[in-house]
Order: sequence, then structure tokens, then C-alpha cells
Amino acid sequence: MHLRSHATKAVVLDIDGTLAREDHAVSDAGYRALAALESAGLRTILLTGRSESAALTVATRGGLTSPVISCSGAVVTDPVTGSRLDVRTIRESDVLETLAFAEANDLQPFLFYADSQWSDRESSATRTVSAINGDPVEVSRHPKSLSGIVKIMLSAEAFRLDALSAELAGTTPQLHRTLPELVESSAPGADKWDTLARVLDQIGVRPSEALGFGDADADAEWMSHIGFAIAVENASQRVLDSAALVVGHHRDDAVARFLLRWLSERAATTSHAITSRAESTPASR
Repeated sequence: MHLRSHATKAVVLDIDGTLAREDHAVSDAGYRALAALESAGLRTILLTGRSESAALTVATRGGLTSPVISCSGAVVTDPVTGSRLDVRTIRESDVLETLAFAEANDLQPFLFYADSQWSDRESSATRTVSAINGDPVEVSRHPKSLSGIVKIMLSAEAFRLDALSAELAGTTPQLHRTLPELVESSAPGADKWDTLARVLDQIGVRPSEALGFGDADADAEWMSHIGFAIAVENASQRVLDSAALVVGHHRDDAVARFLLRWLSERAATTSHAITSRAESTPASR
């Protein structure tokens, strides 16, 4: 894979662990990078596990106009109008089965609706999810509904999930490890790659014309399908092994710094090419 600046038509960005820093905030430099991508005419797609509202907050402040993919691929929203373009929910029977698995193994469950999140207890994980999404997780003994759920997340210490690896591999619906302390499940056809492929097709961009940044195992598949995949230094080994390029750590704003530098070099190359063509064209008489 080669990073050919002028063959790139879209930039795909994971947020947490990638564009956002360790405090889960996108920096001023990050927002400048998003605005600069948009000004350069590049379709800029946020592809995140965050809630719809949290993802739209980033997209709106960055001035993005391309579809926003949230809830790990289950929800697609137009950031300009706020209208939902696609929502894929998990069957109630699958929700019940996953909740039963969580209870049997003392895992903390999180249910994600398009516009809210639920869990059965307060914990550090609850506080983290609330902080990431900028919206408190609703905590109660039972969820308000088993319908309309777009993502299920189960949380536990990494060593406990390690010990459950065989059981996790046999779950239905399939629970995937996304971070050391988290496993997730979504509706069929609603993972990050399936949804990104549909969105790219809808906006007329081939996967080979996309540049993308990610960090977690959940990003590995879609990154393997695009033209140029870039990992942050803190990425999982699976992502590091498959990336064409590794930049710095997300705590150091590595993605924003890379994009601003790349866009500056891209603009300079374009200007030079235009000037060179103009100088080589015979003057009209």
C-alpha cells in the first residue's frame, strides 16, 4: 500500500484511542484537522463506538458533512440534517441470551439504544462510558426495553475476560473483544466494516480511495479493506501488524498532527503541480 495523496478521496477516523486524547476529548488541533479535511474536499467519516449524540457533537464542531457512523456501526446519521440514515437493532432474543451470559459470568452489561445507554450498576466502567458519550448511563435493575438496542457491551477486568476466551468464542450472538476490559455484540450487518462499505458506496468512494486511522481490534477488519491504514502507537497488536504506517500515541495528538502536516504537504504539492503545468504550457498568441 502506498499513500498517494491525490488518490485519496475519503478519510475514516475512529475517535476514542485514535483521534481523541486519553481524556476522551478531541483537541483544538483535532478539530482544526477535521475542518481542514473538509476544506480540502475530502469526505471525512467518523466511525466510532460512541453514541450517536456524542459522535454528532464531534462532527458538528468539526464542520463535517459526510455520514457519521456511531454505536460501532449500528447507526448512520446525516450530521447536517440530523436525520438517521440507517439503524440496525439486535433481536430481543439475542439481547436476553447475552444478558443471561453476563449474569452467569458476573460481567457488567451495557445496553446501547440509539440515543441512550443503560447498565445495572455503578462502576468505573459506568463512569467511563458516561464520560466518553457526554451523557450519564441510566442505571437501574432492569432495562427500560429490550427492543431498539443497537449495541451490547460487557465489561470486566482483562484477566477475567482472558479466562473466558473459550466461552466468548461460542456465544450467540458473537461477542468480540474490543478493548482489554470490553466485549461487544451488534446486529448482523452492523459491524464497522459492513456499515463503512455501505456508506462509501453511497457517497461514491471506493475503499481503495480511503485513508483511515484506528487503534482497537474492532478497527482491524475495516482497516484491512481500505487503501491506506494508519495505526496509532497505542493500537492493539492486530492493528499494528496490519497497518501500513504507525504514527505516535493518541495522548500526544498524533493523528491531528499527522493530518495537519499531511494536508499542508498535499496542498503544497498541488500548488507546485499547477504552477509547473502552467509554466510548461506554451503562451497563446
